[in-house]
Amino acid sequence: MWISKDAEERKKELLEAALDIFYQKGYHKTSINDIISRVGVTKGAFYYYFKSMEEVLETIALQEAARLVGIAQGLAENENLNALEKLKGLMKGAIQYHMDNLEYREKYYRLMQAEENAKLALRINTEVYRASFPLLKDIVEQGLQEDIFHTENSEDAAELYLYLTSLYKSRIFTLLVEAEDKTEAKKIAARKLRQLQQQLEAALGLEKGALELEI
Repeated sequence: MWISKDAEERKKELLEAALDIFYQKGYHKTSINDIISRVGVTKGAFYYYFKSMEEVLETIALQEAARLVGIAQGLAENENLNALEKLKGLMKGAIQYHMDNLEYREKYYRLMQAEENAKLALRINTEVYRASFPLLKDIVEQGLQEDIFHTENSEDAAELYLYLTSLYKSRIFTLLVEAEDKTEAKKIAARKLRQLQQQLEAALGLEKGALELEI
């Protein structure tokens, strides 16, 4: 039986059901009927929120991208923090978000790793980069003005930060998701995170241990 709910809550239910079914069956094997049956709504209700299955998939990806960019934006615009505090907060916030939402992130990761969704994944990653780059550049420039960071070029440093964090994030998350021995996987992930920390500290001219990253 269809129960009236707040529009945003209903939309959220449809998206969560869709992601779960995509994870179980694959995007192309999932039908609108699969989703509306899970949520308990009519096909008309589905089309009230989404024009197509493609829009459902894109909405899931765009919302996840917005969450990640939002972490960076909130910290970059906080006038009460110095540059190092912002950078540490950004990195710890991103790590904490992934760890707190590991089950959801696994489903999303699998969805974006599917070959059929490669073009969308590339577009979303590009949009995240474009939105995040000016925020990181501003943080680096603030750090240079505060004499906290010591690097030759703020654009190069921001680009390197985004490249390295994206690379290591993918490697660490893949490890945590696919490993059978989760305890050992966390040890290896912690080691890789220390490697990332050392590289970023060197790139920004920070003292060893300044970023204090851990899982």
